Amino acid sequence: EIHDHREQLEVQLTEIKRLQRHTEKLLTSMSDGLLSVDMAGKVATINPAAQKILKISDKGPGKDYSVVELFKEESALYAYIKDMLQNPHGKSQQEISLHYEEETQILLVGSSVLSDGDENPQEIILNLHDITELKKLEARIRQAERLAALGTLAAGMSHEIRNPLS
Repeated sequence: EIHDHREQLEVQLTEIKRLQRHTEKLLTSMSDGLLSVDMAGKVATINPAAQKILKISDKGPGKDYSVVELFKEESALYAYIKDMLQNPHGKSQQEISLHYEEETQILLVGSSVLSDGDENPQEIILNLHDITELKKLEARIRQAERLAALGTLAAGMSHEIRNPLS
């Protein structure tokens, strides 16, 4: 009976390890950033995409990140996370601008709450999607539309001026 129980435990352990490898592979291959913060303000999980998006260098295994250490207190992302920690069920998706020396980065940040069995919040999970290029493209399209409207206006004016002259 002990031998059978041990074999069952070994099978379960193998399955758990397989699921853990699968989860780790999913997290590392995601193009969106994933950041989970426990209720004390410590970063529990950060995937490579989030490190790249937030320009965070890898501290290596066993190193803890804190929200205060990662972000400037005047940062909009810091304020968003702080608000989520105080009111876990209060936010939905939000556009957040991060300002660096030479550039501004725009992120679409979504959040959800990871709760325990008693519905007590354990972690805040943030999904970070960099929409900077999309916003630049939108601005170029708006500029092109304005120029097209200006061209139409100029053509109409020249037509109206040319008619009485001819």
